[in-house]
Amino acid sequence: MIIQYLPTKSKSNRGNSERLINYIFGKSKGDDVEKNESLTKSSIHYIGSSESLSFPDPMYKLSKGKVIKTFGDELDLSHFINEFYDLENKNIRTQKPLEHIVISLQKEERLTKGEWQKLVSEYMKKMGFTNHHWVSVLHTDSKCHHVHIVASAINISPPFNRLVLNQSFAKSALIRQSLEKKFNLAHDHNPYIDGKGKSISNANKQTIKQSIRNSIDRTLSKFECLDLPSFMRELSYVGVGCYVQLRDEKPIGLSYSIGMHKFPASKLGVGYTFPNIQGEGVFYNESEHFSDIEQLNSLENKLTSTIENGFISESGEVNRLSNYLLLIPSKNEGNTLRRGNYVSINKLWFPLNTTGKTKQQIESDIQQLRLLRTLLMLYFTGLNDRDKKKKFNMGEIGAGIAFMKDINVDHGSIAPFLNDKNNKIQLRKNECLLLQHNDVLRRGKKIRLERDQMNQY
Repeated sequence: MIIQYLPTKSKSNRGNSERLINYIFGKSKGDDVEKNESLTKSSIHYIGSSESLSFPDPMYKLSKGKVIKTFGDELDLSHFINEFYDLENKNIRTQKPLEHIVISLQKEERLTKGEWQKLVSEYMKKMGFTNHHWVSVLHTDSKCHHVHIVASAINISPPFNRLVLNQSFAKSALIRQSLEKKFNLAHDHNPYIDGKGKSISNANKQTIKQSIRNSIDRTLSKFECLDLPSFMRELSYVGVGCYVQLRDEKPIGLSYSIGMHKFPASKLGVGYTFPNIQGEGVFYNESEHFSDIEQLNSLENKLTSTIENGFISESGEVNRLSNYLLLIPSKNEGNTLRRGNYVSINKLWFPLNTTGKTKQQIESDIQQLRLLRTLLMLYFTGLNDRDKKKKFNMGEIGAGIAFMKDINVDHGSIAPFLNDKNNKIQLRKNECLLLQHNDVLRRGKKIRLERDQMNQY
């Protein structure tokens, strides 16, 4: 079982009671209200509400002497919505009076309506929502049956204070474990109980997070103790970025990334913040490590800015899945950023989203993103070595990577891309540029890259 508190995109969710309640009941009202098209009358079921909302099941009504089930625009949810708004108006201070909670079972697990009622009521009571409005609806439109709960965080009794949920994740994890045992449900990984780094049964971003967690765990297991700069380098070698937030030359936070996906350490679960990894043997000495961390942070900024710039189209929208060209000046000296030849590393295939993909497909995509980070890290490291009068050879960096091929491109051929302001800044700043393959082909005859040559790998 998985329990999630869905975040809001804005700082406030005031005035959203109608939208959320309509959504969980599968009702649409205008273009501004989200509608789940996969929900049908047979895949949505009212579970129950708090004692403060003692209304009958809104999905059933009496028609011509018969009780019939209604759905969508036929539903009258005004009694729920009005109660939520009335309570919200009694506390004008709080910016987030609503909580949207989802309780999901594993695939093929099923509970009866009566069992769902008991499970939801017990969870809400133990979480402190006893004196609060809440309403719950079951969705069975996917393999994982799940209940949506819209809850008011404002107490229904004066002085109408907001429920404090500072420790909600730890508290919810313990409650979840007891409910899994009580209702004979399979146990999903629980970082507050099971420890860090174990597999989880969630897809998309959760799979990306799990990949980062696994990399951190393997890195920590290799060393009894490790200084913070070395920890950052070790992760970079396996395609995971690490950025250290500093204040007064002291670490105050960490973030990790793969491709364009970035997460604060706290979002990875228990065990990955700086105090946590200190307990695993990572140490920091201000006089010895501060300068190294600043340089590594600068490298991380170069990596992320190069990737983000390459994955954004001219219209500002994220491109669909495509292959990319990494454009690099062949002579990284003097004015060759304005004139001269470039080396284009041909055909790097990298995913841009995980929508509709299986966990195995997402994991394969993640490996490609890690490859890109590793390649860029080696390239930028090579630039630093070049500054130290060491010989720099891009071919050596690309050795053994099956997706690479060098293509010489002259400045005139690539000029249309260099006229873009963001691209120009990226190339001058980072001495490389990530380009979408299809964009290159669209530029016409002036681009002297033959289609056959581009497609042979």
